[in-house]
Amino acid sequence: MDIEQLLHEEESTSLDFKSEAYKFSGANEFQKSELLKDILAFANAWRRSTAYILLGVKEVKGGRSIPVGITDELDDAQLQEFINKKTQRPLTFAYKTYTVDNLKIGVIEIPTQQRPLYITKDYGKLRRNIVPIRIGSSTSEASPDDVIKMAQAERKKHIELPNLEVLLADIENETLLGHEVTITPTILDMSRYDEIADFKDPEPEFDNPLGILVPAYISNPLREVARENYYRELAFFEYMHEKARYISFAITNPSNVSVSDVTVNITINKNEDKFSIFTPSKLPERPNSHDSIIYNTPHIMHSNLTERLHPKDNTFKLEELETAFRVTLTFRKIQPKQTIFCEKKLCLDSSGDYQASADTVIYADNLATPIKASLSITCKTRHKTKSFKGLSNPTTSYSNSSSSGLILGDLKIKTKKDR
Repeated sequence: MDIEQLLHEEESTSLDFKSEAYKFSGANEFQKSELLKDILAFANAWRRSTAYILLGVKEVKGGRSIPVGITDELDDAQLQEFINKKTQRPLTFAYKTYTVDNLKIGVIEIPTQQRPLYITKDYGKLRRNIVPIRIGSSTSEASPDDVIKMAQAERKKHIELPNLEVLLADIENETLLGHEVTITPTILDMSRYDEIADFKDPEPEFDNPLGILVPAYISNPLREVARENYYRELAFFEYMHEKARYISFAITNPSNVSVSDVTVNITINKNEDKFSIFTPSKLPERPNSHDSIIYNTPHIMHSNLTERLHPKDNTFKLEELETAFRVTLTFRKIQPKQTIFCEKKLCLDSSGDYQASADTVIYADNLATPIKASLSITCKTRHKTKSFKGLSNPTTSYSNSSSSGLILGDLKIKTKKDR
């Protein structure tokens, strides 16, 4: 509260000046009811800020009102007991004294609160069940329409709104990770990638009944043949999976209100020198060491592009914009206290340390305004060098699982004899 500022304002629905203090100690009911009426009127006024009654101040329209001081002080405890014994519910207010221009003035503060407020028994000039109200710079009785509007406004205040929140999440374990997460990808040294030897089938050639030496794949066209690029594809597979890390999201509704037709936009600012984002399907699959000579399916290498999912999937969409990646999530309905984990996860392909920020905006049918927040992803890369050693039996050294543990360390490098 700034008293000096109040002195320069004019009387209104939130301000009144009284050149004298209210008569209270030793006063009769009609005198005391003047104080009761004014406090009730300000409590019921249509306003958005605290109301003030300044005692011992003479109003000056268009200028600074003049403090004239008070001689009789009021007691806040006695006022609280007096007012709240007469109203249908407790009325919140406070009385304090201040010194202005070397003069003591009284100030009654009345914050906004539940309305309407009225007395339950006739007292002095006031009648029971009648709602006094401050309108402009005067006091009158509230009309039935005003009383109804007060009650409707109070009901709206107490209607709980949903409080949705977007969080980073581990969707496989259905674990919430919060607003911040740290990832630690490993970047393998691939400087000798071009020196990795071709993969050759160790099986010897086959002698046919005519005594003519014929390659095995001709004598038996249905067998699988060795892939020359197998070692290199294996190294690339390890390289990409070691430095890729997954992130995903969840949305929670801790409120007691269900929400329908929810759309979540997550915008992750780009840092092209440090990372890119794509769906896991863009990572290379574990390569096969052999292909069928008849049913040879080309191996699809990694393509560092964002992917728009099938149009039928209406819960997840990833787009690459000029300066950011945008993820759009849609949900038909989120029940109270429910947490929904995103159906998809994203892959972060990191090439260095960084901190990425993500802005989240939630839209829903029963949200008056969108809910905005932010997420943070910190990347701390680790660098690792592996040697190239001979691989005696590649077909038994690797399983079909998605884990990658001993690949680059067991590849063989070309020798002068091989070249």
